[in-house]
Amino acid sequence: MTHLLAKITPRWVIELASKMLWLPRTIRKNSAAVVWRLMVWLDPSLVHNAAATRVAAASFVPSADISRAPASDERPTLLFNATSLITGAEALRLLICSIFETPTLSPGQQEIFADLSEQPALWGNRDKLVAAIRVRLLDAIQRGGASQRESVRNLTLLLSHEEKTHASMQAYLPEGHKGLSVIYWPNPDHKIYPTSLYETLPFVKRTPIFNRSSPIGSAGSCFAAEIAQRLQEDGYNYVVTEHDPVTPTSKISRSCTRWGAIFNTPAFRQLVEKAFGVRSLPKLLWSREQNGQTIYLDPFREAVEFASIEEFESTYVSHIEAARQAFLQSQLFIFTLGMNEVWRLKSDGSVFSRAPWRISPDLVDKQILTVEENVRELQQMLDLLRRYNQGIKIVLSVSPVPLHATFRGDDTHVITANCASKSTLRVVAEEFAARNKDVYYFPSYEVVMYCVKEAWEADQRHVNKAAVHQVMELFYKTFGE
Repeated sequence: MTHLLAKITPRWVIELASKMLWLPRTIRKNSAAVVWRLMVWLDPSLVHNAAATRVAAASFVPSADISRAPASDERPTLLFNATSLITGAEALRLLICSIFETPTLSPGQQEIFADLSEQPALWGNRDKLVAAIRVRLLDAIQRGGASQRESVRNLTLLLSHEEKTHASMQAYLPEGHKGLSVIYWPNPDHKIYPTSLYETLPFVKRTPIFNRSSPIGSAGSCFAAEIAQRLQEDGYNYVVTEHDPVTPTSKISRSCTRWGAIFNTPAFRQLVEKAFGVRSLPKLLWSREQNGQTIYLDPFREAVEFASIEEFESTYVSHIEAARQAFLQSQLFIFTLGMNEVWRLKSDGSVFSRAPWRISPDLVDKQILTVEENVRELQQMLDLLRRYNQGIKIVLSVSPVPLHATFRGDDTHVITANCASKSTLRVVAEEFAARNKDVYYFPSYEVVMYCVKEAWEADQRHVNKAAVHQVMELFYKTFGE
């Protein structure tokens, strides 16, 4: 194996690695990644071995009895400053263990430690010390033999270490990011850089994915209706396949179709399944008296009213087709997550958009979803949607509108339940976006909760027009072409 490795390790890769560590850190950051990829291409097991080393380090447990504190600890206290000057053998050992990401040194790493322990002249210069480690690894690779494979692995760890070290040095420096306003929380009392939270929007970079002619759809909570209305008022190409007016005489729709407000992730998945014929929902209604008349409502379509059962039945099939067309026509679709308290039909697991206020309690059961369960619901929804609309882009946000009520009242206040619900959905949105191409998180929740001084209507639940304006300005700035 060592002879094979010697044959497939090109001289130019070794020379590139040798020269790379002499480059300025700003250039070295990218070149380290290049050499790492070259070496992984030559030996894919390096990825597994490096990961295994980190796992072993994370799971390391001393063999001593941990139920009692040690009678004494004679280990030296180590002092490290920002330049990583080495003050003794134990400090050198800690540095080498950090470079190779291991609590204990392998035989090859131990040889490097022993060698450098006898050269204290190198300890005062961090770059020279790292260069000396690099030279020893390159020499071992060129010599071949049984230690060659370990030396190649150690060199890749050294390159990765240099890249990570540079990133750590830049972590809080405005030069490596978009400026102080991105990294540091606004402080109006700062003596040099006073900034107000209420004059700040969480903008980092532009990701242009739509223009005024791009077909845009949306679904979600009542806050999603605010976004839909604003897009239409501002002259964007909002997709409407079934009119759902804001008021009885309005030409502005609350959503693409009369699918109503949608609050939870299973309901999103179910909506797409219904639109493409994967799921057929039970035909249920509940009723209420309003101004002397009976109004009928579909528990799967929040706040969509029907004057009669016949009206509901006569528009049922056309509504499903309208939902299908909305998903097919949209190039960009905005989903706004609202709540994590879910009601289901016991019979087949169908999910209501919100609370089944007047449906028989014999029929329903409640559930709170984990982060992973929510992500799985969204993934199933997206996978199905992209079977029929492969190029669709998704923007995911979390509605700032708090829970109207909680079913956890026996042990949890509605304010606490709302915090748990929104926190879960916020993590879900970021995790789902990270796992999928052309899926983006938009911080409308953060804008309303942190960046608008007076964000709420008199009911202290719904967002006022000024806050919606701030949200949409950030939306256009972030995603508009």
